[in-house]
Amino acid sequence: MNSILQCLLNAPLFSEYFMAGNHKKERNPKAKGVADSFYDLLAKVRSHEGEGSSAENPSKFKSAIERFNSMFYGYDQHDAQELLKAALEAINDDVNRVTTKPKYKELTVDPRKSIQETSEEWFSYMLGRDNSIVTDLFCGQL
Repeated sequence: MNSILQCLLNAPLFSEYFMAGNHKKERNPKAKGVADSFYDLLAKVRSHEGEGSSAENPSKFKSAIERFNSMFYGYDQHDAQELLKAALEAINDDVNRVTTKPKYKELTVDPRKSIQETSEEWFSYMLGRDNSIVTDLFCGQL
């Protein structure tokens, strides 16, 4: 968990988004509180800047992740990539700018369209369902 939190807490644009309070402005009505708990942890960590070494207990953030994904209940060891994916997915859900997702549709390849056209169509469809700071910064990274 520590390595993932270090990465997320030190991602400049991601942490600036939270410190500016944008997560509150873009909070989805169905938010589960993961974005808020991440902000709380980030604010605590930032309050210690310049004081040398200090540590913060991420238990509230971990509890929020547990509520989002029961796989993380308890203290079993998990792959860091699994936690990163779950954390980003939970934060994405909390601050998703899309409040009403369009009906799911199966995307197919039209051989008459170029790869670029197909890619743009699929990306546009994805943004119609998931559009947040997470997609802005991390889309395609996992």
